[in-house]
Amino acid sequence: MELIDEEGEIAASWSFTKFLGHWMDKHSRVAFVPSQKSDALSAYRFGNNVRLAQGAAFRRLLRAIAAGQVFYDPGCRAAFDAEGTPIPRQSKRRNQWRVRFRDLDALYATMTPQDVTTVPADNTVSQRVLRDLGVILPVLLCDLPRE
Repeated sequence: MELIDEEGEIAASWSFTKFLGHWMDKHSRVAFVPSQKSDALSAYRFGNNVRLAQGAAFRRLLRAIAAGQVFYDPGCRAAFDAEGTPIPRQSKRRNQWRVRFRDLDALYATMTPQDVTTVPADNTVSQRVLRDLGVILPVLLCDLPRE
């Protein structure tokens, strides 16, 4: 796969096998936890209405890229000293593919809402759903008792 700039030059490329493997490893079963950043406190607040997603078929990703629902974000940060010389250890590359929250359904076969603070009297449903998906959430995100 290649990302081509306006002049027809290859800006970035990925082998199909690597791209497929990474997508399937990272996205086959995921939990999307809503968050809100507080700039004043330099902190995050996390919501309890989690969306559990399964069925991340690679063809869904390719269709979403073609439809513009998934887009490439070249997250590069370059650091320079006072003379304008690059500072290698402070420069970082974190290129990512991004999707808007409203477009997540295009990527997954199922999206299941789950309130992780509401636990039935038998204390099993929420934990079982999360465990079956292989999701382990930090304690600060939910009130579920540890097993």
